Amino acid sequence: MACGGGAGGACVLLMAKHPSGGHVKTRLAADVGQQAAEDLHRAFVRLELRTVSSLDVDRRVCVEPLPPSEELRRWLGGDHQAAPQRGDGLGARLHAALEDALSGGYGKAIALASDVPDLPAWHLSQAVRALDTHDTVLGPSADGGYNYIGFRAGTLTRAAFDGVRMGTGAALSDTMLRLEAGGRRALLMPPWPDVDDRRGLQALWWRLEGARRRGRTPEGAGGLLDLLGALAPSWRRDTLSVIIPALHEAEGIGRLLAHLRSMACPVDLEPVVVDGAPERDTLAAMGDPGALAVPSTRGRARQMNAGAAAASGDVLLFLHADTLLPEGGLADAWSMASTGRCQVGAFRHGFDDERALHDLVSRINDLRAQGMRAPWGDQAIFARRDAFEALGGYPEVEVMEDIALMAEVRRARMRVAFVPKRVRTSTRRFDAEGGILLGVARDLAIVTLYWLGAPQGALTALYRYPHGRPPRQ
Repeated sequence: MACGGGAGGACVLLMAKHPSGGHVKTRLAADVGQQAAEDLHRAFVRLELRTVSSLDVDRRVCVEPLPPSEELRRWLGGDHQAAPQRGDGLGARLHAALEDALSGGYGKAIALASDVPDLPAWHLSQAVRALDTHDTVLGPSADGGYNYIGFRAGTLTRAAFDGVRMGTGAALSDTMLRLEAGGRRALLMPPWPDVDDRRGLQALWWRLEGARRRGRTPEGAGGLLDLLGALAPSWRRDTLSVIIPALHEAEGIGRLLAHLRSMACPVDLEPVVVDGAPERDTLAAMGDPGALAVPSTRGRARQMNAGAAAASGDVLLFLHADTLLPEGGLADAWSMASTGRCQVGAFRHGFDDERALHDLVSRINDLRAQGMRAPWGDQAIFARRDAFEALGGYPEVEVMEDIALMAEVRRARMRVAFVPKRVRTSTRRFDAEGGILLGVARDLAIVTLYWLGAPQGALTALYRYPHGRPPRQ
């Protein structure tokens, strides 16, 4: 369907640029060339239109500038309802497109960016349904902006766009502040990575390739995969992504990122910080403009999967925010995974102090992990990207996500290896909970209950977050 008359239904407005106006995907063009950027943009728009067409919504392409109908038909690959974008600046154009749809009789309208070609149909469908109970929905991107914004009839406000620093990492937070000030009930949907530059393009290729390996390639994405393959020399870089799930880690995140930056890495290093707190206090305190800042909902497995989706790395290393790698750890992980010595790996366990009891616990854990080929998360698990994608990521359980992942690794008969160096994990959790003996007993109880099939709610109740509270105001 195409946006014609609303009759109280929903309409998705795809915001696109036609190359006749120039300046299409300028950041991406700087990496891959102008013609390649235009070809990719056209492929993105066509794939997103196919996704929207699978939903029970109307659709409209809002084009800047609007070309003649025959040229537009060739560019879109078929007939679609189109309208020119109006307004000076992105915020004004978004507001005008939404206002046109809602004033035309639609009960809901969502303005969608054209740089999220693999955004799943279910994601948009949930956003449309969420407008039944919320005034506004926003789909966060991995760079501090948003992929879409939607309103239901009677709730659209120009204030949501005025003064927002569009195209920057502050766009989402600016918009949320303005919506809250205007009394709008806004819902943040799960984040999804957009494609703005070479790094985003490489991450997109990994996501599509992973879907292909699992037999879940989005309909119509084959052509985009072929195009990405042909352009690979312009965007392909050997990359190690370090994914850090964080919850109120503002005090230490800067030190951890500095620790990573101080280490030698044989390939491009890509730190990815995934903040599970609604306050986003960890992201605000990063102090590393080269690190990728990803908002997420709380839950370590969900956060690590969100970080992996946004990451461009050929090898993914999952590092807890209170754990430091040993000297040479980045090079060790890259070498072990990239040369095929393992598909999944980890380091030996260690604490950041020299207490004899803590050392004994670490050594016992090493025997367990190596004997069962099942490291725990605080051993800095790493994986080849193709292996991680084949597994489908971390099982999204509330706790014991590392055990659940390694169970999948064993079922897939993947090779597991260990770097013979110790990480240094903070003892803060054990110290806050009455000492290491009590903490280990608690952990063993959770593991036992997990294998006995206890519900996740019971396990979560046992697993406490001593540092998982918002900072005092």
